Amino acid sequence: MSEEEKNNGSAGSQETPETETGVTFGPKREEDVGHKALSDALNVSFRFLKIGMLILIVVYLMQGWFYIPPDRVAIKLSFGRPVEARLGPGRGTGYVLDSESGWHFAWPWQEIVWLSLEQQTLNLDTDFARGGRAAVREGRAQTARGRLSLHNDNYLVTGDVNLTHMGLRARYRVRSDQSGAFDYAFRFESPEEVFRRMVVKATTEVVSNWEVLEVRRKRRDVRLATEDGPRYMRLNLFDEIDRNVREYLNAFEERNGFSVGVELVAIEPIVDPEVPEEVRPAFDRALDAESRKETMIEQARADATSIEQSARGDAAEIRGAAQAYKTRVASSAKADAEMLENLLPVYLRSPENAAILREWHYGRMVDELLGMAEGSFVLHGSSETTGRELWLELAPPAGGRR
Repeated sequence: MSEEEKNNGSAGSQETPETETGVTFGPKREEDVGHKALSDALNVSFRFLKIGMLILIVVYLMQGWFYIPPDRVAIKLSFGRPVEARLGPGRGTGYVLDSESGWHFAWPWQEIVWLSLEQQTLNLDTDFARGGRAAVREGRAQTARGRLSLHNDNYLVTGDVNLTHMGLRARYRVRSDQSGAFDYAFRFESPEEVFRRMVVKATTEVVSNWEVLEVRRKRRDVRLATEDGPRYMRLNLFDEIDRNVREYLNAFEERNGFSVGVELVAIEPIVDPEVPEEVRPAFDRALDAESRKETMIEQARADATSIEQSARGDAAEIRGAAQAYKTRVASSAKADAEMLENLLPVYLRSPENAAILREWHYGRMVDELLGMAEGSFVLHGSSETTGRELWLELAPPAGGRR
């Protein structure tokens, strides 16, 4: 073998080496293996990526399911428009979803408007209070001292043209019915402000019809005319404000065809009614005198009621006795009339029997009259006459005149 053939053989053996198993390796074969491994790795990565994306999509869609708790209601919107949904078995469909409507689903392009049904509080602690205007300007509550300032102080004017200060709160909740919830959510920018104005108006109206001492006592007695006589009804200041606020809410809905979307729970005092400090001692004395006057009036009313009831009892007793006496006299007269009707034929049939009966009735009548008389005199006429006269002196009734 020549040297050239040996070199060629040696070069060929370096390009395509052969292993004991008969598999040959080379630069091209190694590159194919690397590409295949990279492709397999990418396929596995894409497979895990697809699974992860699918999981994310499922989790994202699962977040669309929601349940309404008992203290809230919800309205589902699709591009800003309410979406009708089922309200539960036997309840049909509607737009306001509550806790009894079960589970619901919202797509990603849909929005859920939540409304809380828990009681909320509206405080009017500066609207009628000393330093109220300054507190509003400064953003904090404060109590003014010194002389009354029309620029810094808020107040109420009573029916007898006096000034008073007070603070109150209104407890309310959002209406859960469909029209009320819609009005609260979409009708007003701030339904609480509309409600606050109604409470302020109702408070001003009630206080303007009460006298200042009645406002300070927080009660008022109203005289009512009834069939049984005059009666007095006691009104509470905050109950009257409560009634006026409810009337304003109902009138607003009837007049406009929509509501504020809230229902009043109660009106409660924060600060009891008080007059300006400059005149407080005089009003304290007047209130004390008014309290004593009211105590005396209450006692007089109690005495009048007792006397009236006693008089009514005596009158009923007298009427009962008179009715019994009337019944007894009528029965006796009826019995005597029936007896005389039965005796009349006997008188007409036999003069002798008539004389006997006449003597018998005469004797019975004399016995009855003698039993009531203090004394009696029997006068007989002359022999030419057969008449007789009986004179009786009757006893007067006990305590009466003769």
